[in-house]
Amino acid sequence: MIDVLDLVPIVVSIVLAGWALWTKRTVVAKRATLDFVSKLELHSPEWIKCAVAFKRWKTDGQIEEVIRPTTDAQRTEAIRILTLLNHFEVVAIAIERRILDAGIYRDWYGGAYVAYWNQARALVYALREERESETLFIHFEQLARGWDQGGVN
Repeated sequence: MIDVLDLVPIVVSIVLAGWALWTKRTVVAKRATLDFVSKLELHSPEWIKCAVAFKRWKTDGQIEEVIRPTTDAQRTEAIRILTLLNHFEVVAIAIERRILDAGIYRDWYGGAYVAYWNQARALVYALREERESETLFIHFEQLARGWDQGGVN
């Protein structure tokens, strides 16, 4: 017959192994977030072009120019704007799946993330209608709304 005390080292080992895995995953997610932010958002020329295109569109563009561009210049700008929106969608999915650390990303970029959503909202709704997809950029929307309302996510 097995003595209960013989099981204690096994149980302790299992608990410690689980804790170690959880801790490692947390550290990896935090490191991935820092790498992601520093490599893409701070140093990528393409990211900067996308952000500038979005800002230019917000200043003097029309939703129609992004949804149905008619010139090569409009197509280039539309691609950059959609790339920016896709980026924010990927960020939201990665945070939701705990690949990126929500706390670090929010501290770094949370205000801008929410501002981008607020500025892009009308465009996203128009794109959803045009493409008949209610879920287009839905993760971006949910995360930004959560942060805007004080949620941690």
